[in-house]
Amino acid sequence: MPKQKAFRSLQQRSERQGGSQLAWIKRWLGLGETRPAAENLDAEKRKYPRVRCRHSIRQIGYDIDSCHLITETVDLSEGGLQITSSHPFQPEDILQLALTLGRHEIYLIGRVAWSQRDGRHRETYRSGLAFLQIDQDDLKVIHTYIQDCLAIEKTSA
Repeated sequence: MPKQKAFRSLQQRSERQGGSQLAWIKRWLGLGETRPAAENLDAEKRKYPRVRCRHSIRQIGYDIDSCHLITETVDLSEGGLQITSSHPFQPEDILQLALTLGRHEIYLIGRVAWSQRDGRHRETYRSGLAFLQIDQDDLKVIHTYIQDCLAIEKTSA
């Protein structure tokens, strides 16, 4: 709940200043011009292991009380995740998300690095997101989850 209040506070401040959702997120994160997402994603792929997983994820709208289900994750790392959705996102889109990982609700902000139609399902899209903002405690939860998954994979092999 405190994370939701922090999002709400930032959104209300931006509304009073007459800014758009994207503008206030960029200001909050200290982003002026956005960096090329592919450049960041390449570095991320070398830095963090990814695990395939399926967890519920919701996109939080400008009004934090209006959330809708994107569907689920495809894979997850400490630097980002891949999601499926019925909506094609554009590279550089900034999304506020709520990821359900076990009993944890993780709030994060991510930047879309790429988005493409899923080859198997015509109405489904896959998008890769790089984390821009995530609480350190939530990042530890993700780290532990990934390490546990990797340990299970190693034992199964």
